[in-house]
This record gives sequence, C-alpha cells and structure tokens, in this order.
Amino acid sequence: MGYNGINILEMMMRGFPDNLSRDVSYLRSVEDCISCPDWLKKMIHAWLQPIYMPHINYATLIQDVTAANLLSPRSPSSGIKQVVTQYLGTGTKIRNQEFKGLMEVKNKNHEEFFSELLCEGEELHIRLLHDIFEASIYGYVDSILSKVVKTTTIQRLAMKSSSRDIFDVITDDEMGYFNYFKWRCTVSGEETGIRCPTAICRNIRASGWQKHARSYDPSSSFLYERANMQRGKGVQLSRWIYGSAFT
Repeated sequence: MGYNGINILEMMMRGFPDNLSRDVSYLRSVEDCISCPDWLKKMIHAWLQPIYMPHINYATLIQDVTAANLLSPRSPSSGIKQVVTQYLGTGTKIRNQEFKGLMEVKNKNHEEFFSELLCEGEELHIRLLHDIFEASIYGYVDSILSKVVKTTTIQRLAMKSSSRDIFDVITDDEMGYFNYFKWRCTVSGEETGIRCPTAICRNIRASGWQKHARSYDPSSSFLYERANMQRGKGVQLSRWIYGSAFT
C-alpha cells in the first residue's frame, strides 16, 4: 500500500529484491495458516487475483523494473512529487539557466514514446533497457528530480505556487487509497490457479505487460526452503518453488 509496515520476510532479510514477490509470499503464508479466519482468507484470496490497468504504460516498467501493471490509485507521495515536478518544469524562480533548461526537457509524452520504442520487442531484457533509459537525457533529469523533490524548501515553494491547496490534494489521495483498499478486499480479478508465490508474480507480470521480461531479481533463497520436521533434517530445498524462479 505504500505505508509504513513490516512483515516477517522483511525482518528476516534487509532489502528484499522484489516487493511483489515479498508481498505475495507473505499473503500466501497467512492464507495457508490454520489459524487464519475465513473472512481474512476471502480478502487475501481477492487480493491474490490480479486486476490490471486498462492501458499499458511501459514508461512505468522502464523506470521501475519490478513494477506490475496492476490497477491502483495514485499514492499521496506521488501527488506531492507531481506538484513539485510541475513547479520545476515551469522554471518559476529558477535563476540557473542550465538547470532551468534541464527541467524544461522533461516531457511526459516524450518519455512514454521513448519507453514504447525500447519495449517494442517480444522479449525484454528489462534491466538493460532500464540502464539505456537512465543513460538518456530523460533518465538524467529524473535522477536529479528524485533528489530535488525531497528538498523541504523546494516542496514549500511548489506548494505555495500550486493553484490548489496541497493538503487538499493529499487528503483526496488518502481517501482514494482507503476507498480503493475497501473495494479491493471484496472484488476478485483474474483467477490464476497457481499456488507458488514466485510463479504468481511471473504470471502477473507476463499478463500485465503482455511481454516476456527477463532479468528480474528472484526471491530470496530462504523462500526455496521449507521445514522437514518428520525426517528430522530441519530444512530441505523445495524444487517445486525453486523451479519457478525467474531467469
């Protein structure tokens, strides 16, 4: 959801390589727990049935290689980032002409068109394409913006120059997020019929982006292990899960 929280997988490993695999693995573990109540199992089952965005925007995938094309509202932090980005794009009160020129280069339509060209192939080596985008002028500007938008002074200036009260924007985004969460807990999407969390994530990405994408980070190695208390060996590798890992 984008809010502060933690689960057992994050406590076992710092810097999980793929947030989608982490979250699906955790939800599947809760669902399989014998003490999990039926009402919670129904909600988790609904969340594990993906609902995709009506349109594919490959710029999202190029900029975030672990992204999934799932239906979701705008997060409050994204709303603030958009306000700051629009403020810098206008060049208001920017005295450094070189920096002003860089900010004017940022164009959403151009970035999306460039991303579409990069993703024309049937098979995508997504990390390589991400590096190509980062090496372009658009990626360079984004790397600067990702640091500048966090500056408190810039945020204050952007909020003052905005045509709408920034707190109203945040409030609307928060309400939209919670309303979406309540709706999503009761609505199921595409039935996957898959139990393996890693295979579920692979299926979500293949269906959402309609491409075969390579070079995703696989899940952590401890997800390939399971308890084997009957034989007294403690832990053994699970080939069923391991065989579904990304390549």
